Amino acid sequence: MALSVYVVHYQAPGWCRETVCSLEESDCDVAITVVNNGGDLGDIPVRAVDMPTNVGYTGAANWAIADRPDEPYLVVTSHDLSVERETLSALLAAAEAHPDAGILGADVGWRGDVLFGTDPGVEWRDWTSGSCLLLRRSCLDEIGGYDERLHSYGDDVDIATRALAAGWRVGRVLDAKAGHRGSSIGEGRRERLIMANRILLAGKYGTVRTVVRTATLGLLRQMGYQLKLGLRKPSSLGQRTWLMVNEAAGAVQGLARLWRLHVDDSGTGT
Repeated sequence: MALSVYVVHYQAPGWCRETVCSLEESDCDVAITVVNNGGDLGDIPVRAVDMPTNVGYTGAANWAIADRPDEPYLVVTSHDLSVERETLSALLAAAEAHPDAGILGADVGWRGDVLFGTDPGVEWRDWTSGSCLLLRRSCLDEIGGYDERLHSYGDDVDIATRALAAGWRVGRVLDAKAGHRGSSIGEGRRERLIMANRILLAGKYGTVRTVVRTATLGLLRQMGYQLKLGLRKPSSLGQRTWLMVNEAAGAVQGLARLWRLHVDDSGTGT
């Protein structure tokens, strides 16, 4: 049976075509589907499904999860991914070797914050980059899919947290090498989304103190980092200031969304 691989695309058709070509060179059988959140894909040589609107990475991933529910695994990737021939087969081999692994990620450089242990070729972590994830169907059946309130960014942390809470393991497969180019959205919008979702995750899994710390100290740390880079390169100070404004806007947005979720859950504003 071919491994179903879903590429989430938004406004980057050139990158997406390169990602598809990279995946097609895999040394295992793959069935590739592009889930298109926006943009003209042109003449792409695989199945492509247009979403009615931009449903975010999480919405597109959930569409992929529901597409072929009888298959034991699926892979969800971003549109800027490049893989080696052995990447997907290494993910599959790790999944077969470790039946308690609910989520396995390719080695794209980004990794979780906590290392729980290692087995040959696998690091067991608190989360792993969502750029290329192999998801086990039985894990998804237990924990559900992606939280669409996050839309994009932080979704890999969220789904890994829920998998770990249910007793599954989350791993980074060191032989599954991959790379990615970056984001197709503007840098300011990306920083705003990341900050907003950090606050949402803090509210989802932490305490009021965690939310306050994320919204204050976390924001100040990020703004200090941008200012430091701007002072090192004065010509970039304007851009760094713009990013700081977006990070502050993201913090406000995250707090507002968290409050709305509280109101929705409780039915009151108190």
